[in-house]
Amino acid sequence: MTPTNELRFVERMITEPVPNQPTLCIKKLVRILQQKWQNSYWTTDESGCKYQEEEWRDVPCVKENT
Repeated sequence: MTPTNELRFVERMITEPVPNQPTLCIKKLVRILQQKWQNSYWTTDESGCKYQEEEWRDVPCVKENT
């Protein structure tokens, strides 16, 4: 698959353990940046229509070296 220029933010509910209390968890709403990836080839479905398979992937977050 090949990355495209299309980006979007999605909101996702995540569950995290509470520090020092392993039996408790909290739910948090977070914003995640995603990038669209597409196949470089075209596929044909049952009705004969051509399309490119695509998927949205999370962009990893990294710490900047200073």
